[in-house]
Amino acid sequence: MMRLRWLFVGALACAALAAAAQDLNPGTDYGVVSPPQSTDDPSKIVVIEFFSYGCPHCNAFNPTLTLWENKLPKDVRLEREAVIFGRQPWQ
Repeated sequence: MMRLRWLFVGALACAALAAAAQDLNPGTDYGVVSPPQSTDDPSKIVVIEFFSYGCPHCNAFNPTLTLWENKLPKDVRLEREAVIFGRQPWQ
């Protein structure tokens, strides 16, 4: 049983690496914003994450996003924007 568990973990790790190594295609894997939106620093690429404090999926995704944020190139900046759905305590 323990070997089967480790085999499963290894297979998941390999699948995750393969998915991360794939080429991304504009229009299929992500949407291109055209024309590009202005930012306070035109030399930076800005990625905006919209999330909700009340969303369990957003909460579960946060550690993965933080790991990704720590590996960003110097010309990329992550901004996080809370979506409050009209609930002032969430602001």
